[in-house]
Amino acid sequence: MSKITKKARNEAIARARAKLEKRSFGNDSWQVVLQYAYGEPNLQMSDRATALVLGAILEQGLELSILSHCVIGWNTSESDAEQKKLFGGSGDGSMNYAVKIRMAFALGVFGPLTRADLDIMRHVRNLFAHDRSHLVFDERIVSDLSEQIQWVEKYTWGGLAGRKPVSARSIYIATVRHLFPYLTVGIGRPIKYSTTPFGEIYG
Repeated sequence: MSKITKKARNEAIARARAKLEKRSFGNDSWQVVLQYAYGEPNLQMSDRATALVLGAILEQGLELSILSHCVIGWNTSESDAEQKKLFGGSGDGSMNYAVKIRMAFALGVFGPLTRADLDIMRHVRNLFAHDRSHLVFDERIVSDLSEQIQWVEKYTWGGLAGRKPVSARSIYIATVRHLFPYLTVGIGRPIKYSTTPFGEIYG
């Protein structure tokens, strides 16, 4: 173990900030979504961890959907500095989750129903992030929010799509599993719900 000094502390913080600012958009996020969707529950997949980890992944998906409309591109050394300015880094107060939802909506990535669903997801994530009690998905306050997610009722369930999610936890996970691929499919071309064959789902 390294000696605890002010220099060591600052270096550790700097490495953590550099990791966050790197903004990697690899395949790892989708693997995590699948793990939460199909994996065996464990301590790392507790309700609070599920809400925070998948909420962060959904937010990354929003960033990619916005970048699909931008000339700066993504995942290149030239675009890193501009992405940091756009989405924030090192606590500089740039675009937060709510603003990313509004920005993607303004760009036509999705319509008002999906915007409303994403806003509910944001509220659930924030509830788990900031509530000081031992919050779980089964609590009324969370299930009441989850029942407001609309895409679940519009989607055609059965077959490969599987069974319709009914619990608050399964709805939350299914929403990330449903939206993340859509939000990240547009690398190299702008995502617009009106030009996809599934426009009515994301409208």
